[in-house]
Amino acid sequence: MTRTLLFNAVMLVADMLILCRLRAKRSLVAAGGLAAVAAVVGGLAAIGLAQERFAALRLAAWAIFGHGVALLLGAALLFWRSRRGWSLAAAAAATILSAIAAAFPAPVPQR
Repeated sequence: MTRTLLFNAVMLVADMLILCRLRAKRSLVAAGGLAAVAAVVGGLAAIGLAQERFAALRLAAWAIFGHGVALLLGAALLFWRSRRGWSLAAAAAATILSAIAAAFPAPVPQR
């Protein structure tokens, strides 16, 4: 439980830094590069904090379905005036990820 909280804290800081940088740049190239940075940070944090494979999978799910949705919605808000089409696409992707997360609850390991 504490590792999950630590992971989410690290990812929250990464999310805020990424959205602040995206707010300053507001380009699609920057958005793609920052998404790659978020994926690497999330992957390394999940590997570093997980004690077993299932824990790494749980943290990866947090990164994709929690922080990924937050980043997509943040990008949608930032791009709303300048790039309306990309903004709607990011909001649609966030909606799809949220629907997937709601449809498939987190698995519980069987011991």
